[in-house]
Amino acid sequence: MLELKDLTMSYDICLLDHVNYIFPDTGLVGIKGPSGCGKSTLLYCLCGLLKYEGKITFNYKEIDASFCKMIGFIKQNNDLIPSYTVEENIMAGCYFGQIDLNKKKMDKITRRLKIDKLMKRCPNELSIGQMKRVSIARALLKDAPVLLCDEPTGALDYKTGKQILKLTGALHYKQAKEVMTLLKEVSEDRLVIVVSHDTELLDEYVDILIEMRNQTLHTVKEGNTNKDVLIPQHKKHFSLRYSFKEVLGERRRLALLSLFQILVIVTSLVIISGLNGLSTSIEKSYMEAPLKDIVTIASHDGESLSLKEKETPHFDIESGYIKGVNAFLIRLPAKKNHIKLLSGRFPHHTNEVIITHNLSHKLKSQFTCHLLEDDTYKVVGVIEDNFYQDQFVCFHHDIDKKYPDLIRDDKMDIITNNPETVIKRYENNYEADNDVYMKKMSYGTLISIGRIIALAYMMISLIVAIELTKTVFSSLYLERSRSLALKISMGATYKQLQCESKIEIFIIGTFIYSISIVMFIIILSILPLTSFEEYFHFTCLASPYYFYVIFYFLYLLILILSASAPFIRIKKESIVSLLREE
Repeated sequence: MLELKDLTMSYDICLLDHVNYIFPDTGLVGIKGPSGCGKSTLLYCLCGLLKYEGKITFNYKEIDASFCKMIGFIKQNNDLIPSYTVEENIMAGCYFGQIDLNKKKMDKITRRLKIDKLMKRCPNELSIGQMKRVSIARALLKDAPVLLCDEPTGALDYKTGKQILKLTGALHYKQAKEVMTLLKEVSEDRLVIVVSHDTELLDEYVDILIEMRNQTLHTVKEGNTNKDVLIPQHKKHFSLRYSFKEVLGERRRLALLSLFQILVIVTSLVIISGLNGLSTSIEKSYMEAPLKDIVTIASHDGESLSLKEKETPHFDIESGYIKGVNAFLIRLPAKKNHIKLLSGRFPHHTNEVIITHNLSHKLKSQFTCHLLEDDTYKVVGVIEDNFYQDQFVCFHHDIDKKYPDLIRDDKMDIITNNPETVIKRYENNYEADNDVYMKKMSYGTLISIGRIIALAYMMISLIVAIELTKTVFSSLYLERSRSLALKISMGATYKQLQCESKIEIFIIGTFIYSISIVMFIIILSILPLTSFEEYFHFTCLASPYYFYVIFYFLYLLILILSASAPFIRIKKESIVSLLREE
């Protein structure tokens, strides 16, 4: 039993003034009255879309959100969501109202309403009469204990049928009677309230006829309607179907947003990964550099050194020529576990050398080279190219025995695991140098500056992306505000709509990020074909896999926060006003 207790509702004027009325459990109830008297307002109050004073009870309990979900509501204006098909519009009532979906019953209803052949069409492909029948089918499918109908035959009115038939092909009088006959049938086990200007149809079909005058309800016809009422079963279910439809329906409008964010993501990944790869490669090259542990100490005036350090005689040759190829000539340290061999072995004698991979190509795979007074040296191994110097010739560590005049007493080498400490210790009084370490520090400084610049770029880009996202989604939600209002009228809660919105954003964000990753991979595949990698000899783009995962979730979080902001504005809108818009 549906009961009104002192129901009062006002806009600029009072439309409902302390209305008290008890509706039957079942039966077809008609409400008539002049335009603007409050008939539609009453229906909006019954379905929970308008705030009112007084009470509305159902089965002696004040109505709440769960009751509103069960309400079936056929609105006066077109209440179909444009991006949904006919089938999806019909099922949407059950989905948003969290009601069990009976597919067999849906098929029966659509056949009865003669729309079973229209299920895959979109609303813009339907006539006014066909759209009305889709709305009726959606309401009937919910098995609602209360069915509210605001001008259900408005587009089917026989009085204007001839004119509509000529212009739009809408239904005529016979079809309007069929709708009322159907509503009469379904009212046998539920309450059906019909608001209509067509008093002739109301007089013919309704069990109870109510006239609205003087801001209240007056019964003018009353019949017997005592029957059992249906109560639908609620079901908590989840579907991506409707979220996907909303996304696909707005794909053109999201193109600008997608392109900009793809650009931001790809460039951010390239910059960050490139800097990480550069940093990793520099560190790796440093750890494999042959002279990384040797600090050279030299006097300023050429006098002999008297330092009490563990020393290794210095091989005082910095460069030479091998058949026109400029190379860096060094003595191989006794400690060489950190040096990575690509092929061959380390020198065992003073007439054996190893060379870098790059130099081996320039020598065209020759296994002998001439240097140091045209002596012949045998190449016994090839080591990895080093970032700091990619053309090395490494002699056996006791080469100084063959050339004792290369030893200088004003210069010495110190083997240490911490070059920085040794350099700081002697740099005030001597010329302390570890070329490898100093280059590492210089490149590290440049990378740090690069990271700061990259961070600034990312922050600016993200701010712009956030503002663009807000603008795009504000526009989308503004244009879709009536669709959101329709979903609320079907029983959807703001929490449910926010969840659907987040799903949309997740789909959009995942799609954008996936495209960005594909473009990023393409860049990775192109780089080896350029001279960039060959020149620097390191992997430019290298980051841990978790970095891309973290970046993905960070991007989604930013997207959700920026897109959710305009959604809050929908709460402030008048749902009834949105529903009344054509």
